Amino acid sequence: MARVELNGVAKRFADGSWGVRDLSLTVEAGELLVVVGPSGSGKSTLLRLLAGLEGVSGGEIRFDGEVVNDRSPQGRNVAMVFQNYALYPHMSVRANLAFPLRMRRLARREIATKVKQVAATLGLTELLERKPAQLSGGQRQRVAMGRALVRDPGLFLMDEPLSNLDARLRAEIRTEIAAVVRRTGITTIYVTHDQVEAVTLGDRVAVVRAGILQQVGPPEALYRRPANTFVAAFLGTPGMNLFRTVVRRGEEGVTLDLGGRRLPLAPEAVAAYPDLDRRLGEPLIAGLRPEAFVAADTVSAASRIEARLTAVEHLGHETLLYLDAGVETVDPETGGGAPTRRPLAARLPGLVRAPAGDTLSLGVTTEKLALFCPDGGALRG
Repeated sequence: MARVELNGVAKRFADGSWGVRDLSLTVEAGELLVVVGPSGSGKSTLLRLLAGLEGVSGGEIRFDGEVVNDRSPQGRNVAMVFQNYALYPHMSVRANLAFPLRMRRLARREIATKVKQVAATLGLTELLERKPAQLSGGQRQRVAMGRALVRDPGLFLMDEPLSNLDARLRAEIRTEIAAVVRRTGITTIYVTHDQVEAVTLGDRVAVVRAGILQQVGPPEALYRRPANTFVAAFLGTPGMNLFRTVVRRGEEGVTLDLGGRRLPLAPEAVAAYPDLDRRLGEPLIAGLRPEAFVAADTVSAASRIEARLTAVEHLGHETLLYLDAGVETVDPETGGGAPTRRPLAARLPGLVRAPAGDTLSLGVTTEKLALFCPDGGALRG
């Protein structure tokens, strides 16, 4: 399977706008890389560049070490699955799966064998004689995947393939996609705007914004140690809480300011930033995931805060609480901007019964604290 390298790849359109800017990235053979970002961030443009549907404005694209910038889409051995399925409505499932093999003029017996294998892999055997109109959305998506897989591509590109499905079916098909990709071993680049898909599917996740790669790495690394405030807020539901703070060292140890309270920092948080002493007393941005908030009786009195509850979301297995803790929050796009007072999000297990407007006492754990510079970049750890 193909090893993909992008070296300083750029795409600038005729109107002067950038689709991708100076993007360098390596995708190992057999890897499933998920590219995630907001609408207009350049995700689909990146796939089109890899497929040869768009020409690059700069940089190199290499497959297995060979530059493919000038190679046609037909010469790249790339298969692509789109959001809208793009099935032939007048053809049966069998004919849709066989179509790309017929275009390559393979023998009938070989076509039949490959179609049978792919249909079995994707659970389509009982549907081979149906037309697309007789299929559910999830079944159509499987056929679209099968039509790509039947070609034995070296690179599999998926452009938001689950966007048209309902939430329950998306979760089901997402699991199937991961299983198929790992079973076939095909190098896969999967584009989505849904960060839940990103962190559950990918061997690695690449976050892009405005055509610029922000961070790439295993999902847990991006979640725990985001490279900047944009990645911190984008990954997670809800995203990381970001607020202005100052870290100090005194008789009580190293502490963090949160809404006028001085919270003791856990040894793990202090150890994660060896240069923290050089930033004591300076303005910083602190990042706490919603799960950093816990029941008050599980921590010491020094690690508790009082906050006004502004909204509650009961999700059955957990409750999301939105808190006015008197902190100055920041714009995750830049780390700066005008002072704001967005509520902090807290995630507690089970059902928490508390009406909006109440004042709650909650504990704050800092073992997984993230710290950022005022410009939004992560503090060096």
